Amino acid sequence: MERPASPVTSAAPFDVVVKPPPKARSIVVPWVVAHLLVSALQHSLTEVPWRMVWSLLLVPAEWFILRTWIARAGWWIPANVLGGIVTATVWGLLVAADGAEGTSGGAGFMLTWSLVVTLAGTGEWLVLRQSTTRAAWWLVGLAVSNFALVPIRALLGEGLWTSGSTLVALGSGAITTVRALVGGMLLQWMFLPRHRPAGWKGPSVSPT
Repeated sequence: MERPASPVTSAAPFDVVVKPPPKARSIVVPWVVAHLLVSALQHSLTEVPWRMVWSLLLVPAEWFILRTWIARAGWWIPANVLGGIVTATVWGLLVAADGAEGTSGGAGFMLTWSLVVTLAGTGEWLVLRQSTTRAAWWLVGLAVSNFALVPIRALLGEGLWTSGSTLVALGSGAITTVRALVGGMLLQWMFLPRHRPAGWKGPSVSPT
């Protein structure tokens, strides 16, 4: 008897799409939980640069979640590493031009930073577009979430933003939750069957 076709597209590490368990119908919950856990750890490890925490923990966590939903998920990590190098380089240039880190935060500075971070997400878009016809919306979501930080930071004021106060910690947690929730919901929508490319053989999010 002939075995049914497998949803796995290739045995190569960067091509494999693993079929999720029957109950794994949502990407929102694991996406939000991963971001909240890494954010909490990031705030507790005050002596460790936040970019290092992001690179070593959040990106692999995102890959672990996405590997069951997208093709060539292995490229998610190098795409983010490259984006992190770009943003770190630009951050250094901005700080050098605008003052010491933690004191520079004018509207122009933050707008430029938000634009760079959004453009750095191009690598993520290149990975996602292999598995969804709505990948461009990922860049839109990044842009909205990044530029939303500009008025928030302006409202809090630079001194309060960098003070490490409980209010800032709570605000940061709320921002992380909202951004992760929006990102997870966006991915959920992008992975619906009707948004998969023609000939897609991997799993899709159940529309029900």
